[in-house]
Amino acid sequence: MNNLTDKDFLAKRVLMPRELTAESGAKDKYIGKFYEDVLQECPYCQGSGFINDEEVCEECEGAGSYGLKVCISWTTIKEFYKRVVSDYGVEARS
Repeated sequence: MNNLTDKDFLAKRVLMPRELTAESGAKDKYIGKFYEDVLQECPYCQGSGFINDEEVCEECEGAGSYGLKVCISWTTIKEFYKRVVSDYGVEARS
């Protein structure tokens, strides 16, 4: 039995658009919903954690770096989605 006629296989699937577009409302729905944590070197102590080799940096509290929460771009969201569709999508047949 092929996957397109297997009821158990089809029951675990959903129909989704081939790509995300701003026109379909996807951009408004997904932009600002996905973030990545990025470690950034402290610009005040250049990552050492200290000012003048003895004072603990107040900006990073001696860590030498700090975390930033960065929004995933719309372009990257579309690229991820396109890859998922490519890897897991089943071609529709008429």
